[in-house]
Amino acid sequence: MDLSEIQNTILDRRTKGIPGSSEPFPLKELKNKKWNILKEDMPMPLMVLKQKNYLHNLKTFSNYLEKHNLDIAPHGKTTMAPQIFSEQIKHGAWGITAGAINQIQVMFDFGIKKSIAKTAQEKETTEEVSKRDDAEFTFSKQITPEKLIRIKGME
Repeated sequence: MDLSEIQNTILDRRTKGIPGSSEPFPLKELKNKKWNILKEDMPMPLMVLKQKNYLHNLKTFSNYLEKHNLDIAPHGKTTMAPQIFSEQIKHGAWGITAGAINQIQVMFDFGIKKSIAKTAQEKETTEEVSKRDDAEFTFSKQITPEKLIRIKGME
């Protein structure tokens, strides 16, 4: 999954977590801002990951899946962060679960080939997504917690 294009995404006051007084800047320059969450330099709420803990959790997750021969599709709907999706896939996730069909489209655009949507609506978009011309693309839609139906690619 090539995530380099994300680094050029322009962030500005319309972006969640970016201070209203900020001039637009590319994501790759965020680390140069030296903002401090504890000093309230950024508007809340924010999600913070400690890299050491994050990497530990990924490795633990990966080892557990392998040891127990399991597949999992962790939720991506909260962060909608392709960088996190990529790491989860690298560490053994089968795919990523979304909360809506449009999130599946974003995930696909960033290289996620297997997805589950937890929604019962958006028929038109579901039909559009299921027509994707990619042999590796697998998409399922959960209609109820008890029933997962095959839309494309699930055997």
